[in-house]
Amino acid sequence: MTTTPVSFGGLESGLNTSEIISAEMQVYEQPLQALQTQQSTLNTQISDYQAINSQLLTLQQSADALADPAAYDEAFSASSSDSSIATGTISSGSQAGSVTLAVDQLATGSTQISQGTVASTDDVVASGNILVGSGGAALGLASITAGSGLSVGAHSISVTQASAGATVAAATPLAASTTITGANDQIDVDVDGSPLSVTIASGTYTQAQLAQAITQGSGGALSASVSSSGQLSIATTQQGSTSSLQVTGGSALGDLGLTSGVTVYGTDGEIDVDGTSTTVNDIAGTGTTQVTLDSGDGGTVTAAISGGLSVGTMTAQNVSVGDGSLSSVVAGINGADAGVTATALLVGTNEYALEVTSNSTGTAGAATVDTQAFSGSSLGALETTTAARTPSSRSAGPGSSRSPPRPTR
Repeated sequence: MTTTPVSFGGLESGLNTSEIISAEMQVYEQPLQALQTQQSTLNTQISDYQAINSQLLTLQQSADALADPAAYDEAFSASSSDSSIATGTISSGSQAGSVTLAVDQLATGSTQISQGTVASTDDVVASGNILVGSGGAALGLASITAGSGLSVGAHSISVTQASAGATVAAATPLAASTTITGANDQIDVDVDGSPLSVTIASGTYTQAQLAQAITQGSGGALSASVSSSGQLSIATTQQGSTSSLQVTGGSALGDLGLTSGVTVYGTDGEIDVDGTSTTVNDIAGTGTTQVTLDSGDGGTVTAAISGGLSVGTMTAQNVSVGDGSLSSVVAGINGADAGVTATALLVGTNEYALEVTSNSTGTAGAATVDTQAFSGSSLGALETTTAARTPSSRSAGPGSSRSPPRPTR
């Protein structure tokens, strides 16, 4: 027996029963639709939470790598296109990338040649011992001379305390760019008790350019520099405790981070020769300053200081030159193993000059000798024809370039 579904028509009642039933069903289905919408929203949120969890896991792994040097080294490594020139190491905070090194200055050795000549290598050019060594330029010693009583042989010369000028530092960093006009161009100071007014030329300056402009405006009495954190410092070019500096006023102080203050003094240098120390409290800002140093062996050394003293050590040899002839001088210097080489240089017919060169490059290997040691002979004083230079380089990212700064006006 087949049962047919029950249906109602509106013919007898006059009502559209199908639409009524459909409308009733939609009302009853609304809670189900709401639940389906809620389920879809929850699924979306679950997907978002999963993405966040993945990102947090990556962050955790990176943090673990930074905290663990071994793991960090596994994550990053440094390589060089020419390891004989430069190498790299990984440290905390390093990022992936590359740098280009540009060599601005090659290292050179020093060369000194006598102003005059002698007719023969047998000609007498020296009457006493000659003190010669290498590395004096790095310490601030332009030349060294054996004084009375200094024994023949090796002598240790060390700068144990660097000298400095009287220095005033700003309390706040300079702006990245500073515009100087007639309203903010003045710094008033007392240098060694004498008033000095420094006028900065009008223009817009970077930090380094502004320091250079102050140095130039002081006429050589002051040297200005900027620290890595951007603070300006001004110092007397004269060094040692005899130098003094006081900022007294000026319209530029606010822009420079300086304030008027008390008088400050420079720092003395200390030089030790064979265990005996000498304090140097007055070093000229320009030229050389002659000082006599007592040696631990009872003799003395006269040193010419140029540009201040820097901490370091050199070994000098007090060389016996025999009969004082040019050939004996050359043989004595070359046999002393003092880091320099002497040559009787034939520059013309019966014309021999003395050449003294350093055996290594850079200021740490520069030849250091008494430039006036032969001035009593036809050789005359030694002149520097090639100054020792220490190599310098700069690094920049790919595609970057650098040019010398210049103020805009």
